[in-house]
Amino acid sequence: QQQQQQQKQQIQHQLLGRNGLGHLKSSTLVVMEEKTTSSSTSSYGTSRINKNKKRLLNPLLDPWRESDFLRKSDLEKEVLEDFFATRRNQVAQRLFKVSATLMRARRSWIKDRDGDALCAYISSLGPVAVKIGQTLSQRPDIVGDLAAETLQKLQTNNVAYENELAYAVMEEAFGTSYLAPGIGEPTSSSDLPLFRSMTKDPVACASLGQVYKGELYDGREVAIKVQRPDAMAILALDAFCFRFVFSGRTTFQKWRSMFFQQQSGEEEDNASIEERMRGKQNVGTVIDRVARDILDELDYNIEAANNYEFRESLSFLGFVTTPSVVDEYTTERVIVTEWVQGQHLNKLTKQQGLAMTRMAVEACTASLVLTGLVHADPHEGNLMLHDDGRVVFLDFGLMSRVEQYIMEGFARGIQGCMAEDYVTVTEAFVDVGFVLNPIMHRCGTNETWTVDPNYGLYELAAELREAMEETEGGKARFGALATVLNRRISPRWLVFTPPFVLLLVRTFLTLEGIAAKLDPTFNIYEMALPWAVRRTLSPSTQKGIEALRNTLMTPDNRIQWKRLLELTLENEGITPESVEREKQELQQQQREEDLAREAAKNAAMNDAVGSLLGSTEGKALRRALRDLDTPDLLARLSSIEGRQIVQKAAELAATSMTKKTTIIDTTTSTDAAATATGHHAAAPFVAATSHATTTPATATSTSTATSMNDLVGNRPTSPESAELKEKRKRWRKKVTWMLIKSHVKNRLGILGMLSMMRLMFRFVRLTCMEVIKTILFNRRNNNNGGELQEQDSSSSLGTVATATN
Repeated sequence: QQQQQQQKQQIQHQLLGRNGLGHLKSSTLVVMEEKTTSSSTSSYGTSRINKNKKRLLNPLLDPWRESDFLRKSDLEKEVLEDFFATRRNQVAQRLFKVSATLMRARRSWIKDRDGDALCAYISSLGPVAVKIGQTLSQRPDIVGDLAAETLQKLQTNNVAYENELAYAVMEEAFGTSYLAPGIGEPTSSSDLPLFRSMTKDPVACASLGQVYKGELYDGREVAIKVQRPDAMAILALDAFCFRFVFSGRTTFQKWRSMFFQQQSGEEEDNASIEERMRGKQNVGTVIDRVARDILDELDYNIEAANNYEFRESLSFLGFVTTPSVVDEYTTERVIVTEWVQGQHLNKLTKQQGLAMTRMAVEACTASLVLTGLVHADPHEGNLMLHDDGRVVFLDFGLMSRVEQYIMEGFARGIQGCMAEDYVTVTEAFVDVGFVLNPIMHRCGTNETWTVDPNYGLYELAAELREAMEETEGGKARFGALATVLNRRISPRWLVFTPPFVLLLVRTFLTLEGIAAKLDPTFNIYEMALPWAVRRTLSPSTQKGIEALRNTLMTPDNRIQWKRLLELTLENEGITPESVEREKQELQQQQREEDLAREAAKNAAMNDAVGSLLGSTEGKALRRALRDLDTPDLLARLSSIEGRQIVQKAAELAATSMTKKTTIIDTTTSTDAAATATGHHAAAPFVAATSHATTTPATATSTSTATSMNDLVGNRPTSPESAELKEKRKRWRKKVTWMLIKSHVKNRLGILGMLSMMRLMFRFVRLTCMEVIKTILFNRRNNNNGGELQEQDSSSSLGTVATATN
């Protein structure tokens, strides 16, 4: 019990003592406490873990033992200076090795295009270099297609280290050398191995460790991740080298500033101004943050806690999961999780890969703007598609935590990029710290930064718009925005990437790189938009609440009519018939991809916004709707100007009605086929079909399109998520009726009631007309056989009757 208490205190110190992890939720500590308690209830297999005897020390690990104490630090500058004060030769050798290795790698790649040699060179430099290579593997626009494809080996097929070293790490972690049959020797004839079985060679190798596949005595297959023995030593050495180089750069800038002041007579040069404006935010703080983040990766207890917290935070989505941690077998340097029954991207079809990537983008966006806990390393090796259709995230050592105001700033920025509203994007940049306040500008790189009233927010927004329009992929690629900021904006405008944003940028650049390989037209803003909209409609900061009310209403609680017209009628002229005609003209494959892409966006929007009014996060929205001037809104909708909005609402209602009939017919035939073939959805997950995931043309598309929609529109949903959505749906109905009753009782007079009746009559009449037009159009396009015509006719009559009622 005393040892368990000490272990618990140590874990709490590790979780709460470091900068950047001090705001972990108390639930994380509860999880860790449960882990410690569960270790005491030793089962048949875990009873062989030596937790009470003196720690075994394997001489194979002695070369790196001197740096172990740094695990309890934050790699502070003073600590590393003291540590390397007597190890200057190591620093010099490291700097020389990195420079020489990169030069050899470059020459080898230019000459032979040898991918194995390139990966071997990078792997030899340690975890920091491998992580940089993993990021570049998702950016063919930076390194080229061939290099990006080659660097993907670093994700799961990194160069392995010796098995004997991995066994030594496990021996010290578990207190026994008898790991599995054929691995290690028993100390007595009665000893049993730690695992029932374990592969002798790793099945996957990453930047910080390698994975073995094993089996527990209860029959569970597990993944055993063992940390590299030199990971801590190389991380500390690289962090010190980076600081050493940065210190030399800083010294050079100071001497240059002094020389500049003497020559020009001015008080400050650009370097001094940047340092003063950015305060403590400089390259040194970036190095500190990255070093601490990687240091956290070296503690697998923290990774286990992040695993629990990440899965719980996104449980409302229903299509996200993580591998369960086997708590009894998890230590600081070894983590054991249940084996995932699924496939990585390279084993998936294009449709499955797109479905997985879209779900991953949604999950990361929801993390960024809603939960604040973001997976910062979602490369292909850390993503899988489970056999039941869910997306599986792996490896939770590198995580980002986001403050509330940052979440709302990113949400506004995503919406601004999607709407090409670069004033809003620029305001979001200022809010999150990309652009410093006050805004500083210079006309040339040789001039001094100044605050010029002629170059403010609107001028920066105009220049940003021009640059985005001229950059390839500017309206769809997050990478294009990063390129514009680095190459077009930063030379003339004083911008800075805060350290906490680095991992967030890495997350979305990585996901975008994966998606672009599968779908060149993939627009990351489209998939991120629904969750950005949800966050904007459910603010938690006072500034966000005020922005929401100003977006919806004027100060006297009247609707922002012009803004409503702009949002509603921005796609004016696009009718269901014109969309269908355009789709008919496209090739079959392109049409199927468009249908799947549209289904994914609609499903995401329905999940994100559909239930907001009935959720706890919708408090600010409900208050705004409660205060809305209803008579004014009804009068405007009943006017000639409001007819266009009513027309679009009728079109949407008609599409929804005809869609329900199509879904019923399709579902019936699909269920019959499943019954005949014996194929059903994997329990306990169910396919949650959204009302906005199919189009009238879906009924006539080929089986390939159906399968794509099965993967995208009918996303897997856990029972807990389905129950939560149903609960929110019920509350949404209750809240809607409460708002209507409140407005009718307290705000509507005789004129308001007349306006409402006139509006309802117009809406019903236009809806019926749109239903009939859609049905006739579909019947004309689906005229492929007498039997099909007969079915369409009967369903159409039923739909018309429903619409009329």
